[in-house]
Amino acid sequence: QGVAWAARAAGVRARIVVPEGASRAKLDAVERLGGELIPVSYEAWWQAMVDRGYEGVDGLFVHPSDDPAVIAGNGTIGLELVEELASFDAVVVPWGGGGLTLGIASAVRALRPGARVVSV
Repeated sequence: QGVAWAARAAGVRARIVVPEGASRAKLDAVERLGGELIPVSYEAWWQAMVDRGYEGVDGLFVHPSDDPAVIAGNGTIGLELVEELASFDAVVVPWGGGGLTLGIASAVRALRPGARVVSV
């Protein structure tokens, strides 16, 4: 969704490789933002992550869990949690490819080392 939003804001095309079984709500949101979906099997999606691209799709590849800018952006959620909550014992993060968890965990671990970060 973030890639589709950024592409729309920049006035460029976004072609997004998505695994089968991805949330319909997320896919609908990507399409509403102008992103073009390229649905593939989970195995093909995973291979795109390994290869850092997908055959036939040119342009900038934004890795969802191995890109410092993506992780830093996701880390802002952890910063907001620390700023908004006086204390907390744990943060529960939905698991997709790991990028959201990595970003939130990096910020929370740095600022609240005693808090657990759990992916579900």
